[in-house]
Amino acid sequence: TPSGAAAAGAPDAAVSRAALDGVLRMAELDPEACRAALPDVIRSLSWLVGDDETEAHRSSLAILARLLTPAAAANGKGDDKSEDEAFHKGACAAAEAALSPTLRDPEAEWEAHAAAVHGVTAVLEVNKKVGAWLLRQESIFWSLAEVAELEDEGLQRSLAEIYAHAAADVSLFKDKEGEEPIRHLRAFLRSPRPKVRARACVALAKVCLLHHDHRARIDPTGKLLAATRGLLEAKVPPHVHRWAVEALMYLTLMPDLKEHLAETGARFGSLVAVAHSASKDPSLHHALVSALGALCAPREKSDEQKRLEQEMDEAQIEQMRQLAAGGAGGAAPSERKDDPAVLTKLAATLVEDDAVLVLAELVAAAASRPGGSGASTLHTAARVLLSMATTPEARGKIVAQGGFKALLTCALCEHEPTATSAAWALAKVGISINPVAYPRRPGSGPESMVKPLLRLVDGAEHELQQFEACLALCNLATHPELQQRILTCGGWRTLTMSLACENELVQRAALEAMSNLTTADEVAAKFAEPGSTEAKIFVGFCGSDDPKAQLAASGADDPPPPEAATPLSHPPSGQPSSAHPPVGAIATLAGDPEIGSALLGAGALEPLVNIALLSDDPPLLHRAAVGLANLFNNNADAILGPAAPTDQSELPGPALTAVGALITLSSSPVEPAKAAAVGALVQLRKTRPDVPMPPAEVVQAVVANIRAEHAARVAEAEAAAAAREAEVPAP
Repeated sequence: TPSGAAAAGAPDAAVSRAALDGVLRMAELDPEACRAALPDVIRSLSWLVGDDETEAHRSSLAILARLLTPAAAANGKGDDKSEDEAFHKGACAAAEAALSPTLRDPEAEWEAHAAAVHGVTAVLEVNKKVGAWLLRQESIFWSLAEVAELEDEGLQRSLAEIYAHAAADVSLFKDKEGEEPIRHLRAFLRSPRPKVRARACVALAKVCLLHHDHRARIDPTGKLLAATRGLLEAKVPPHVHRWAVEALMYLTLMPDLKEHLAETGARFGSLVAVAHSASKDPSLHHALVSALGALCAPREKSDEQKRLEQEMDEAQIEQMRQLAAGGAGGAAPSERKDDPAVLTKLAATLVEDDAVLVLAELVAAAASRPGGSGASTLHTAARVLLSMATTPEARGKIVAQGGFKALLTCALCEHEPTATSAAWALAKVGISINPVAYPRRPGSGPESMVKPLLRLVDGAEHELQQFEACLALCNLATHPELQQRILTCGGWRTLTMSLACENELVQRAALEAMSNLTTADEVAAKFAEPGSTEAKIFVGFCGSDDPKAQLAASGADDPPPPEAATPLSHPPSGQPSSAHPPVGAIATLAGDPEIGSALLGAGALEPLVNIALLSDDPPLLHRAAVGLANLFNNNADAILGPAAPTDQSELPGPALTAVGALITLSSSPVEPAKAAAVGALVQLRKTRPDVPMPPAEVVQAVVANIRAEHAARVAEAEAAAAAREAEVPAP
């Protein structure tokens, strides 16, 4: 056997390697034949494991994995529990026969004892069920501790790894029985060897999580956290990073530790080294994405847990959990809920520490795996990126470090929760980033955001998702190419349908996006149709009581030039808003005679006049002035009637009010509104000299009357609201 050659000190490594290859080939071709001598195989291979960087160690683990895995499980078939139990019973007996005599024998040679310790570690790695059974043999577990005081890196590494596996067993660390292993592990935490420290970090973190009685003694926020963070930032082999990440995963399941990280502003340093390791070692991926998810993403609840929370209170659920584990104290107490503010702060810290680079690497690797085997990684990565995108200041770095492309990959996932989380994160990013600031790569440019955002608007789980998706579309619609992409994907219909939402914020955000789309020829044509529904919708919102809805429906401002495009900052209030104000809608559409006629037919004149006379908001006054000016310049006959051969004695009522609004705006302190109104009046005198300008006192009387009627309506509405409130009984 290869171990025999190694134990005899064979000078020719090629002989040992050839023997090992032969055993591996036999295990692959006829595992049952090898299992007939399983105790001898385990005993022999235990001499070759211990140094996970050697080829002999990896080959030995491959052999043990093949022989200690049931045939049905190895082939991905069958679910016979009785057959599985029989196999594990035989595997436990073989492992005990191979390793127990040496571990229990006080007269055994030290080299043999060390090999047996490495053998236990190897069995634990390939079959945790068999390894856990070995550790439950008390005399074996305590005999392993004899190597703790030695300065042998391989043995210390194996012992720390064994403790990490043993931490899952309540009996081995219960009360005072955990004191000696914890003492050993704390000593290993000071080791100068990264491989030993990394395994000690996992073991201690696992003990803290599962055995609350030992948490205060270990103090996870002290040296344990510092050692874990140091290993994450260090340039160490990928397998050391894997252990450090696993330690972080256990630590981040404790809310107290997350609060400590948030309060102290602790940083993980640059995670570029971890990203590099992740690109080399796929086994690192699951623990890494799980650790990041536990650190900053809200915990997901299963359907069963949601059902229980509807039927019982938290105390009853905890009692049932303890009973299921064998009675009171059978399971560790449940951790308390995470504070959302803490998770958001930690997510922002991770962005600063280059964690987006890590996530981009994980998503790229998961997406390339066949058969959807990377679905779990994509789901967790999407949730982490969603948590990161909650902080507006982090969104630019998310795009710059590959998070945008990772989100697009997740948004195309067939798993609906993953796609929804990614689309929502894209919406948050889309609110703050100028459309021309995205990376322009085939298949991963801003045009790829459109379909996920429209799906989110159409099938959102709650109104906040719709609101933010509409704001992102509003931002994208300021760019001509993206505007056309939105329309091609059916965006106009989706946004129109969302106007039926009862939430005014969602309505307004959808209206802003539609306003920016009105500059497209195909949308403008919809407004020119006789009895246009679009014209009626916009006129209706222009006449609403919500100034922001009026602002969105009236439109008028021009989009920023491409050369001025930069990532956009978030409003100081923290409330999302569209990156640019609406650029189309009534004010600008009225510049087309045909559309202006349709708008007049839908009653656009009255809301514009009311804005001009009742509003004191400068942007609204500007829009009203531009809209009225365009209507008078292009459709004066429709407002004033056909031109008369002689001067008219007086104007009809609606025309008088409209002209009066222009005259009022011509003295407005808002310069853009004043300029538009003055220009319209000058043009009106040139094109319709037959129209008399009403005297100033008449205009003042009309304005005063309209304002008085508006004040009366407001007072009446407030009185009705107060009456309804008085009728509602106090809770």
